[in-house]
Amino acid sequence: MTTEIIDETTVGFLGDARVAMGSIVREGTYLSPDGSTARGVTCYLIPIEPEGESILVGKGSIAEIDGALWLVEAVEVATPGDGVVRLRKMD
Repeated sequence: MTTEIIDETTVGFLGDARVAMGSIVREGTYLSPDGSTARGVTCYLIPIEPEGESILVGKGSIAEIDGALWLVEAVEVATPGDGVVRLRKMD
């Protein structure tokens, strides 16, 4: 299983895709995999290469990046500007 961590307001890789992580919002609403809404800590994932639309994610949500599915294991923030998003590639 592949797990990746992207720091807040930086660019990381999900597989071969370059992805930026936007600022964390401490309390937001996002979609769960079953289509229901959930509330919690959120952030945006912004595919850069290949370019794609921003995706709002939170713990338990799934993001499709460059044809691969990634489960958001956590969106964590200690202090403003010092958070991370941890994602696990789904097989």
